[in-house]
Amino acid sequence: MIRCVKAAHTCHLLGVQTSPDSEKHNMLSFAGITQKMNSLEFSFIFFILVPHTISFGRCHDISFSICWMDNNHVLERQDVNIWLNDNALGNIRKEGKVTSLTVSPGVKNKLTLQYGGNVEAWTLRINQWTKFTEIRGRQKPQKKPTSATKGFLAMLSTTDVFACENSTLFLYQDDHFFLAIGHTMRFPIQLESRSTSMLLVSWMENPPSSSSFTVNLYHSELGSYNTLNRDTTTDNHYRFTALESCSNYVACVETETLTCLSTITDPDPPRDFEVTSFNGSSMSLAWDCPENNKLSFFLLTTFHLDGLNHVTEEVLSMHNENDFVFMLSNLEPCGRVRFGFQTVCQKGIESRYSKMVLNDGNSALSSIEALRQSSFSPDNYTLIWEVRNTSSISSFRVHHQGELQGSTLSTSFTVGGLLPCQQYEARVEAMCGDGVLMSSETIAAHTGPH
Repeated sequence: MIRCVKAAHTCHLLGVQTSPDSEKHNMLSFAGITQKMNSLEFSFIFFILVPHTISFGRCHDISFSICWMDNNHVLERQDVNIWLNDNALGNIRKEGKVTSLTVSPGVKNKLTLQYGGNVEAWTLRINQWTKFTEIRGRQKPQKKPTSATKGFLAMLSTTDVFACENSTLFLYQDDHFFLAIGHTMRFPIQLESRSTSMLLVSWMENPPSSSSFTVNLYHSELGSYNTLNRDTTTDNHYRFTALESCSNYVACVETETLTCLSTITDPDPPRDFEVTSFNGSSMSLAWDCPENNKLSFFLLTTFHLDGLNHVTEEVLSMHNENDFVFMLSNLEPCGRVRFGFQTVCQKGIESRYSKMVLNDGNSALSSIEALRQSSFSPDNYTLIWEVRNTSSISSFRVHHQGELQGSTLSTSFTVGGLLPCQQYEARVEAMCGDGVLMSSETIAAHTGPH
């Protein structure tokens, strides 16, 4: 995610503004962790990387997770923690229960374990298209659980889903803790819907019961996941509200396990999207940041139109520059374009798009507006209309009952030689260049009595 600030014409990484004193305190507080992470990166380069490949067999309905469990309050000790992409997971846990967290595919995920005086790290790359996951690290994962890990997993009931049940690889195991990765095609939590400020999750009840469920919501802040909401419900679904747009959250449901789903909320749309200049062959667009300034990038869709407002071509442009201006050049003399603009929020291969903000571009400049009948007699009627800009219009063609009656450079036309007290269909077309239709409007016209 990036934070967008138009006034300064810059985009910077999301962060929390603090005072110099608090920043100094934070730097001192995290100095030990930073030193460990930096030394880890240094040693990680010089050790031989060991790749492991897992075949999924299917590329759909798969949830890849990391799973862990501790007893004797192992993860509450200061010298034990897990990081996923440099975010500490120590707060996401339940003593004596298997915890699982989904991992975003399509990107490199960094998993780090600090256990006592040792720090180990692995990189996970999940590719949904080739159905393989690559794992690299100094310590080779184990395919078989130890007796202690088997004891942990034996605590699960036959109806509970172990989120790492397939192709399980154990990264660390001892008598009080294990860390593993794997996947399942029956992940028990599902994201039903979302908005810019809401997440609705549901889960399976195995077996259905009237007992209550504990739900938790976590939000990443200052390198760790902190509890944002904790509640209980007797339903098999829960709606988290009052959330920030384009933000990463972890929603957890506690049954016999603590199963967590990582996802993002929808972004806010960009503001003040407008055409700032147009000279016939080029056009400039400008906009302002979304309301809370959070986004991954902007997406501009250029709709090329024909004279009947049908889209003949769509051109997509990703825009993550910091000048908030887009220039469309080499526009054809009789070309008509309309624009749609969206904020995009992305995490791994998951992309969420804001509501599209539309702009008429130059399509409205040559559009026939306010077409109406201004007068009539027993044998004729007169039409008038308006056009915002006639610079690109070479003539107007007027049709009566589907037949061409004539052309004019004016914005009015009289059709004569008609019968009294009759109703007719009239159509006016705006033309550009050598017969290129720019706009067309139709109304019902009539003559009067003798």
